[in-house]
Formats: sequence, C-alpha cells, structure tokens
Amino acid sequence: MKLPARTIRFLMVGLVLGSTFVHAKESLASRLSKNIEEISRSAEPTPESERKQIFATAATTLSRHVNLQPGGISTAIYRSGKTLIHVHWQDFEFHTFQPAAVIEAERLNGVTASYRINFRAKAYRTWKSGDATWAKWQSSHYAGFSHGITVEKIKGKWVTKPDPRLKLFSPGPGTASITKPSGTSSSGLPPGMSRKK
Repeated sequence: MKLPARTIRFLMVGLVLGSTFVHAKESLASRLSKNIEEISRSAEPTPESERKQIFATAATTLSRHVNLQPGGISTAIYRSGKTLIHVHWQDFEFHTFQPAAVIEAERLNGVTASYRINFRAKAYRTWKSGDATWAKWQSSHYAGFSHGITVEKIKGKWVTKPDPRLKLFSPGPGTASITKPSGTSSSGLPPGMSRKK
C-alpha cells in the first residue's frame, strides 16, 4: 500500500506537533520521514489517525533517549554503573511497524491494542570514559540499546511500554561533538565536548 505524499506530510506534521519536545521532534521528524512510507507499506492496515498517534508517541519517547542529527549521526550517552559510554549510530531509523499480541493480563490492565516499532542503523561506535579515542565502527546493533519501542493503547490513550534498557540512555551531544570522526580534545573528552564546571 503506497501512501500519497499528502498523507506522508500529515504524518510528519503529527510527529512534530504531537509532542512538547518540539525541537527534538523537528530533528526526529526530518530523520525518520524517509521511513514512514516504507513502514506503512509493510504494516497491517491501521487507521491513519492511529498510525499518526503511534509514530508520534514512539518518536517522543525516542527523543528522550537519543539525539538524532540531520547529518545522519545519532548520539546518546549510556550509563553503565559509574561508566559513561558515548554511542554514535550512523543512519538510525525506524525499521518495521507491526501489531503486537495483547495477552489476557494486559487486557485486564486496560491495554486494547499494541504495536512494535523496531529500530536499525547502518553502524555504531562507542567512546568509554577514560578511552583516548572512538572505537571502530561496528556493523551490528549496539547490544545495550533496545531494538525497538512498543506502543500500547491504554484506556484510549497511546503510551510507550516501559523498557528498562532505554532508561539507561540520555540524548548525546549535538553536531559539534561529531565534526571529527575520531581524536581527542585536550580535556580527554570526545571532540567538541567539555566538562561541566
């Protein structure tokens, strides 16, 4: 099913306006817009108004954990105990959109519908606190990060299902920290970063 350009624009406007995180949503909407038509083609029929709400809910949640940049690099900081790990993804995007089964216990808790939106990226790399440079780009998924977001309809409202792995990530720095592919600054932090005073 190919969606008309007007529908795609409508979905993207919904992504931008559906959140109080307007700045994050603008970057997110521009980075994820290429995926919406492809995802919609692969999905079972879902009313357009619901698809818009599902994508907006997923994008809002994702923007609380990942900083998507226009140049194709997405950044996040992963907290592993006392260690901070900076993560870069190349071409991070929504990959698939599918209905998920709602089990009886979920129904009893008010869940009436559930959808899974999976992520993918072409590559990732990391910088651990204490390292002197970025690790080499890897072609697989970063193991500590969630593979996707589950969005559920509970009592008429779309919400994301809690994912304990996402809670360990916060948005990474913006484009200033990714202008050089590797190297160090005099402070021992990734290029473009500085310590809080």
